[in-house]
Amino acid sequence: MSLIKQLLSQKNSINNFVHLLCWIIIFATPLVFLERDAEGYIVWREYLSHISVPISFLILFYANYSIFTPSFIFNSDMDMNKKIIYFVSFNIYLILLANLFIFFWEGQFGPNAYDDDHLILAHPVGFFLRNTSLCIVCVLVSVLLRASADINVMFEKMKEVEKAKTEAELQNLKNQFNPHFLLNTLNNIYSLIQFDTEKAQSAVSDLSDLLRYAIYDSRQEFVPLIKEVEFMKDYIELMKIRLDENFVVSENFDVHSENTMIAPMLFISLIENAFKHGVSNEEDDFIDISISESSDGKTVTCSISNSYHPKDNYDKSGSGIGLEQVRRRLELIYPNHYTWNQSITPDNKVYKSKIIISI
Repeated sequence: MSLIKQLLSQKNSINNFVHLLCWIIIFATPLVFLERDAEGYIVWREYLSHISVPISFLILFYANYSIFTPSFIFNSDMDMNKKIIYFVSFNIYLILLANLFIFFWEGQFGPNAYDDDHLILAHPVGFFLRNTSLCIVCVLVSVLLRASADINVMFEKMKEVEKAKTEAELQNLKNQFNPHFLLNTLNNIYSLIQFDTEKAQSAVSDLSDLLRYAIYDSRQEFVPLIKEVEFMKDYIELMKIRLDENFVVSENFDVHSENTMIAPMLFISLIENAFKHGVSNEEDDFIDISISESSDGKTVTCSISNSYHPKDNYDKSGSGIGLEQVRRRLELIYPNHYTWNQSITPDNKVYKSKIIISI
């Protein structure tokens, strides 16, 4: 909410300045058209006779801008008919007072105000119609400006609420994601313990390094892509410990810029999924992992393909929420700035996934 207050404070300062500038122009305009005396000086009495209209506009404008519009038009607790009745009634009353004020003011300060040639006596209906029409325009402008200001405030609040909601959802996804990552890794280490205790101990040490990154570095909104790649390399090495030496894991990391930033731990679920579904006892099993960035650092591509061995309902090597979390995080962090294509070859033996993100 502090951000909203800050934005509103800045906008209020700008609005106040614009209002002041507009009224200075309105009150100064008669000076341009006034006749000068013999010496070329302004006849201030004549100027005073002309400012009754802008004074009336000023009162009408801010009565509607600050009181009538928020109290009646935008009052959600009031019946619509009452809103209209009160709003119209108060404005009719004010417009009548404004006409009377202009009439007596010009009579007081205007030269020959009540001569036969003057508008007030020669054309009284035209005098009141002119002023009434101008007052109505002033009221309409006031209502429109106040409505525009309130709508902008409402949109700012909605944006702030949506941002807070998005951040909360992202944090919730991260809170789910880290345990999910840990669960799959522990399952792999558990499998390793059964046939090589020494390697399992080494894997636990490697896991602690991975968790340090997952717990601390992943708290940031974005991390350098190079750092994320190093994390993925370490994870892949940890996964390869329990694999047969003949199993092919191809890695291609074409990352060259230290300035390219990416959401942390965004692709790790894809790698987890590749090891989960790509490893079996068949000779032609493989995993191919490729992550690259464009020469200008504005596009990041993650391509993963692997032999496809779907798990049955009795497999407990993960809850299956990883890929769904990836999709949701992409929607929240990179809306309309990513593509994700997934496919399985016609022979149902190879799964392919390719994500392209515009940074």
